Amino acid sequence: MGLYDINRLLDVNDDTLGGRLATARDCAGLGLADLATLVGIPVAKLRSWEADRCEADSKSIGIVADSLGVCPRWLMTGNGRGPDEDDDFEDEMLQVMRRELDRLTQMHQQTGSMIETLNRRIGDLEQRSVR
Repeated sequence: MGLYDINRLLDVNDDTLGGRLATARDCAGLGLADLATLVGIPVAKLRSWEADRCEADSKSIGIVADSLGVCPRWLMTGNGRGPDEDDDFEDEMLQVMRRELDRLTQMHQQTGSMIETLNRRIGDLEQRSVR
């Protein structure tokens, strides 16, 4: 997750590209110089993007987003996969949902068997009453 509390970071200044960029960078545990070296963009340019003093081009946004593990759309709009989405939580939810689906599938199969049994018994009783 990075060096900072994600909840605190997401509550402050993440309504602009610059705010979201700073949040994602902090969550990745990177300083400006680290990110600049990683993506090949000058520190001054990254600093101006984070301060919302100039706009980033879409190619650069894509490179930065990939390096920070967020989707470019999140950096630009705030919608999409951001740094606050925990893969472990998603994995746990997926496991819970799979268990629930297995349980419901088993119940469905049991219900189908019960319906077949009941249908046979009704058929047997109907045949006896016809005789």
